[in-house]
Amino acid sequence: MSLVVPRKSHRLWRVAAPLVVVAATTTGCFGGGSGAGDATALLQRVNEVRATAGLPALGWCGTLASAATAHATDMSVTGVHGHIGSNGSTFDQRAAAHGYGARGQWTLLAENVAWGQTGVDQVLHDWLVSPGHAANILNAGLQHAGFARVGTSWVQMFGAGGSC
Repeated sequence: MSLVVPRKSHRLWRVAAPLVVVAATTTGCFGGGSGAGDATALLQRVNEVRATAGLPALGWCGTLASAATAHATDMSVTGVHGHIGSNGSTFDQRAAAHGYGARGQWTLLAENVAWGQTGVDQVLHDWLVSPGHAANILNAGLQHAGFARVGTSWVQMFGAGGSC
């Protein structure tokens, strides 16, 4: 697991450093379904950013969205913000618990979290000005995405090779 610490900015104090885990596997899938509200808008905006960089669009993944929703809810309810849940769970454990697959079944998994932003434009801006978060959004190896917002707690989960 690698941890990238973002440069300081007037807003970045609300954006936790992204985490990325890479594991080798030969399985794969392509996401389907659709999100709602801010998750749908955020997926559209992320895919616009990726298209500008010449990268393929991410497919919506219900299992990653479920994991993102669980973590955003936990952060919102408990006030514990970051990549570790109030119960000690990590993002790869949450992805597995929600059906994306255990380590070894997916090839790439990443998470961006933030809190305090009130809209899609603000949270996406804050992630894009952070080199580590932007690297997750612009990772060419990603296939799937699931996003959630609960209150002002935001979670982006990205993956490749898992089950949607």
